[in-house]
Amino acid sequence: MVARGGEVVTSRSARRLAWGSWVIAATLAALALVYLVLGRSTPPPPGSFGFRGFSIIFALSFGTVGALIASRQPRNAIGWVFLAVALVSGFQELTQQFGIYAVLSGHGPLGLGRFAAWFPSWIWIPATSGVMYLLLLYPGDRRPARGSGRKHEHPQRSRKRDDV
Repeated sequence: MVARGGEVVTSRSARRLAWGSWVIAATLAALALVYLVLGRSTPPPPGSFGFRGFSIIFALSFGTVGALIASRQPRNAIGWVFLAVALVSGFQELTQQFGIYAVLSGHGPLGLGRFAAWFPSWIWIPATSGVMYLLLLYPGDRRPARGSGRKHEHPQRSRKRDDV
């Protein structure tokens, strides 16, 4: 694999990067779980989506799948997108749970809590966009070409019907 600038990225360094990203996503999820437990008696803020801690599940599941794919197939963009979604989800949940703990529970630094509570209001957009981008990459790990409106036939269906 060749990185920008012509430097070669070995499969070993790609594996390390993949599993290192997984470790960061799992650490973010674990820290979010700590703040979730500390602020468990505090009700979620009005307008919250899902149950408290749902992004922990995203961070761990997307991170594991992404690390498995990216460590075995470093050129496959799907694994790296999975890892990016896992990192964003872990960060989203950590900031949300810390914001609830600091602002709504009244524990911790209020200024930092308000700053952390601001992130979940917009950071869900990159995570959701990453999941949507996976739908574009899935069948062949390549983005659709510009102007390609043609439908591609399945290889089994495009063969001549001489077998009949």
